[in-house]
Amino acid sequence: MSGAENLTVEQMEARLASRTGSDEAFRSELVNHPRRTLESEFNIKIRPAYDVKVTLDASNRPRVVVARRENSTELSDADLESVAGGALTWPLPPDWP
Repeated sequence: MSGAENLTVEQMEARLASRTGSDEAFRSELVNHPRRTLESEFNIKIRPAYDVKVTLDASNRPRVVVARRENSTELSDADLESVAGGALTWPLPPDWP
């Protein structure tokens, strides 16, 4: 099994489509336990701050949704950047308060 870091999104989608189309046990596991199944299949870790849901369309192709939980206390990278201490340059810029 190769890790997700070596695969494009399209390759991951194709792999899931192939497996769900030919392996009923995998399809059931993916729908019923999507986080665990995706982590195992692609050798990844999905942060607890994200919900993972999988549904199947009429032709049993998977539709994967990974969404940030609204009540999550985990900060995103952008949130961390906005609260992280930065460096002060000297001399101070003319518009410094």
